[in-house]
Amino acid sequence: MRKVITVGLLLIAAAAFGLPRGLAGPSVGFGGILGDQAFVGGEIDFASPPYISWGPEAMLAFGGGVGIFGGVAGRVYIIPNYNYLAQPYFVFGGGLTVGFDAGDEPDPPPGVEDTDVHPGGYIHFGAGTDFDIPNTAIAPYIDLGGLVFLTDDTHADFKIELGVRFGK
Repeated sequence: MRKVITVGLLLIAAAAFGLPRGLAGPSVGFGGILGDQAFVGGEIDFASPPYISWGPEAMLAFGGGVGIFGGVAGRVYIIPNYNYLAQPYFVFGGGLTVGFDAGDEPDPPPGVEDTDVHPGGYIHFGAGTDFDIPNTAIAPYIDLGGLVFLTDDTHADFKIELGVRFGK
């Protein structure tokens, strides 16, 4: 009987604490792109237990112009099956972006079209961690990484993001 109770308690603990708290559900974050922009964004994550979370993302960047981002992001958790406070992961994603000039650029020379809209794509990658708070439905997180803009002015920047994931 003692073995049955022990196995039962282990199964309950695995169900309650086996997966990172932010693996599935919505999340909201804010941060900065090194240089001149800040952003707010969100995701809706779907779990592919026990290691992967993925789903659509959207961001609005501002400062030095405005950018709208829409794409797909994913996280691969490094230690997903343990009840640690920190749940580290690798993050990756990409999608489409549209940038709008801030209006402070000089007028183009005669015969050259002035374009205020800059469509393109983006790729982001990095690492981060969720902070698994027991007995709550939220998980604060921090992401650090790179953001590559694939536009008429292709370049890469450093990105930092802080936020909260909801779920489970």
